Parts: sequence; C-alpha cells; structure tokens
Amino acid sequence: MNKTGVYIVGGDHHNGLGLARIFGINGVVVHSIVIGDCKKSFLSKSKYVFDSKIFCTEQLAYDYLSEIKKSHEKAFIIPYSDAAAFELDRRLDEFKDDYFVPSINNRQGEIVKLMNKQNQYDFAKSFGIRMAKTLTIDFTSNKMLESENIPFPCIIKPVLSAEGHKRDITICKNYDELRNAFKRLRKTGYLRVLVQEYLNVEYEIDVFGCILKQDPYICQIPTKTLRSWLPQGGTNCFSRIITNKKILFECNNIINAIKEYGFYGLYDIELFVVDGNIVLNEINLRNSGDVYMGLSQNYYYPYAWYCDMLKEKVDILASPKCPDYTMTECADIRNVLSKRVKFKNWIRDYHKCNDFALKFKGDMKPAISRYFYYFIQFLRGKRL
Repeated sequence: MNKTGVYIVGGDHHNGLGLARIFGINGVVVHSIVIGDCKKSFLSKSKYVFDSKIFCTEQLAYDYLSEIKKSHEKAFIIPYSDAAAFELDRRLDEFKDDYFVPSINNRQGEIVKLMNKQNQYDFAKSFGIRMAKTLTIDFTSNKMLESENIPFPCIIKPVLSAEGHKRDITICKNYDELRNAFKRLRKTGYLRVLVQEYLNVEYEIDVFGCILKQDPYICQIPTKTLRSWLPQGGTNCFSRIITNKKILFECNNIINAIKEYGFYGLYDIELFVVDGNIVLNEINLRNSGDVYMGLSQNYYYPYAWYCDMLKEKVDILASPKCPDYTMTECADIRNVLSKRVKFKNWIRDYHKCNDFALKFKGDMKPAISRYFYYFIQFLRGKRL
C-alpha cells in the first residue's frame, strides 16, 4: 500500500464508492468520511475502504480532519459532494499545508465563488463559452420582478448547488408561474434563486475528469445522457461514453478555460447540445458521481491526479477509447417502476452496459447492501 492515504468526503453515495474502488485498486489507503444522518454507511462495506466515519455536518467532518492533521503523514482530501467541496474551500487555509487538496490558484474561497452560477455565467462570457442567459433573483430585495427582463420560458434553480436541491428546479412559461414558483421557494427557505433562459435541448453531455500539470494535462470522460432520473431536472442514469473527436475537442476547450482560470483538481461539467452547438449548463469543481464510468477501461483519472500531485509519472490517456454504455442501476430502475421504460427494454439496456454505479466484480457487498435497502423502501411504499 502507498503511504499517502486519501480521505474522501461526501454523502452515503455511489460517488464515494467509485472513488474508493479506483484508489483501492491502485493500492492507496482510503478513509471514508460520510456526511449524513445514517447510522451505518454502505461505503464501509467495500473492501477498498480501510475505515469509515460518519458526521452529521460537513463542518464537523472537517473539524475532525483538522484535529488529526498533525497525527499522520500528509494525506489527500477529495470532496465528492457540493457541500463538502464548499466547506473545504471555505476553510482552505486551514488544510492546504497539511493535506493535498484541490483549489483555484491555492487561494481560499475561489472555488466557492465559482460555485455561484451567476459567476459561472460571467466566467463563461469572459472566455467566449456559450451559456443560457442567467439572472440572480434576490428575495430580500424590493426590486420589481418585471424590471429584470426575464426570458420566457425560463428555468429556476439554486444559485449554489449546496444551497438547494435538484427537485426544486422548476420551468416557468410566464410571470404567473414564475411568481407562484418564487412564493413556493420562499416558503421552502430560499433567499435567492437563479433564473435561466430555458433551452430546447437535443441531449445532455456530462464531462468529468481531472486537470493535471503534466501530459496529457486534461483527462476527460464525456458521456451522452440517454436517460435521467428524475426525468426532468434529474441526473443521468443511463449513458454512453463519447469518443467523437469534434465533441472531445469542444469539451477540451471548456475544460482548458477552467485550467487557465487556475483550477487544479477533479471536475464535473454539465453541457447541453442545442441546435448542434454545445452550451455550458453547470460547473462542479469536485469529483463526479459518474466516476465509475471508466472502470472497465481502467481509466483511473482520480488516481492520475493523485500521482500528479505527488509529482509521480502519470500513465493515462486524455480520454477513454471505447464508447461503452454505463448505468446507475438503482436510479435507472425507477424509470421502470414509474412505467416510463418497459422492463424488457431496461433489461436489454442493462446487458449493454460495461460499468455500473454499484455492481462491481470482487466488491459486491456495497451493491448488495444498497439493492436490499431500495427493495425494502419499495416494499414499504416509500418514494425511491
């Protein structure tokens, strides 16, 4: 085992499982720091997780990492949720000397700034990247809504992913729908929201990977979303890796802008294809939940960044070579349960896939635990 360990920080989610598997396969000791109200974490069942701790909040998790920082050799911290990335960057100066951490120019608070979607819009404009017209609406302001030049139809979402939930994303066709949505979100506790021009999207691309300081400098896995859950405003659950050179080139240009901006770490970027053009939707400067999608091709980009940070030689291609199908199986089966997809068609798609969020040969305990959990939830009639 390598001496330099990794602390992965986020929810009880397959994102962390994918990270643990990649590092564990490559001989790195993985410490799982789970944020949530669960008593036990299914991540702890993975043979690639050395130990696991659970905290109620991100603040408590990082308090713990701060307390132990002098008790071990310099280790890595890799956040895999928006809230975990937010808290780490907010306190970057507390950790950057004792841990290897992602950052923008090694400056505290810079990732937090770029998590703001209004700032992302301004960033995109400055680099000539296409993005839907974007406005921030502050509920504490008395500014008249009509003066904001709202584009219709429009889509409402949290300004920061860490400030809300994807389930709150709403599409509005006119002012009445917009006012009703604002009223509902105020009651939910929102102080501000983002309003974006609604685009007629042909399909979505999720591109994720890492930025390095040595060749190939940018590692990327672009994937075409074939199905999502939730169907509207959800996340991809059945996808295919893109190998088209034109799309790879366009994705690379966007990632390179983030590199020029000073970011060094793992990223997850959401793109739309509109009228044949790629349009930026969202930048997430933390590890992607799709990290598992390169496992069958041994495309271990988090480990590549780990080696790069340690100034070791990196052995990885710029992107995977095979256009594999992939599936987040427990999310995608909900499309069957909601009768959006016929079971026989889902089985056909399942057998096409090379990579799964949970299923993984030689490390099935976490998958079995999660399958059982969702099965019990289904029997109890709870929303999955």
